[in-house]
Order: sequence, then structure tokens, then C-alpha cells
Amino acid sequence: MNNWFGWQELESLSPARLTFVRKLGYLPDIPTNRWLDRALEILGMTRQDIYITQACVFLPPATMGSSVAFEVYRTSVDRVLRHELGGRTPVALGGAAQKACQLSDIDYVGAQHPSYQGGERRAREIAAAIERVL
Repeated sequence: MNNWFGWQELESLSPARLTFVRKLGYLPDIPTNRWLDRALEILGMTRQDIYITQACVFLPPATMGSSVAFEVYRTSVDRVLRHELGGRTPVALGGAAQKACQLSDIDYVGAQHPSYQGGERRAREIAAAIERVL
């Protein structure tokens, strides 16, 4: 299972906390993690019950909030994501993940990224998206 951090969230961590993240790989109090965990709780699941990965593993932090060239998405999807999916339908959380699926003709169920504002409402939306692919 891969980590689920937004680059902006990582940049806001203190040096000591960032060192902890690099060792442990997961911080439950980061909003992204909190709302994804809540979505799984709604379904009676934990992170051990699902596989989580980045849609585009080659995106550097500098691309956050900017337009990413099609070739970057295609390369990432062709080299990593398509193999990880193994024919399963992914839940694409956020615009980047959904764009990667769209540009690569991968059927998906979409929802807002857990870092997007919305709290409990966002967690329920993500839970509903996950439930659609179970």
C-alpha cells in the first residue's frame, strides 16, 4: 500500500514530523488520511482491505496545481498504473487521477480527493465511490 499524502500537506510539516513520516510512512492526523480513513470506516474497512497508490507516480511537487503534459500522464499510466490495476476498476480521487484514467482510456469511478474541503460529506462521497467498485 502506498502513502496518501498531498504534497502541500507534506510541505507544512515540521522537520521532526517530516522525519517521522519518512520512517513510518503514514500520519493519521493529516486531513487527507483522516478523511480517507473515515470513508473506509463508513464501509467497515481499513487500509489493509484495499490497495492505495498514486495515479501518476512521476509527478514532482512543482506540478501541484499546474497543467501537466499528456506525455507525463501517459508514461506514468503505461509504466505503473495499468499494471497495478490488473483489469480492476479504480476509484480515482481528484482531478489528476481522473485525468490519468481518462487520457489512458481506463474506466474508473471518480470522487473528489480527500484533501478537498468537505469533511464528513467528502468522506461519505469517497465511501460511496469505493462501494461502487466492490
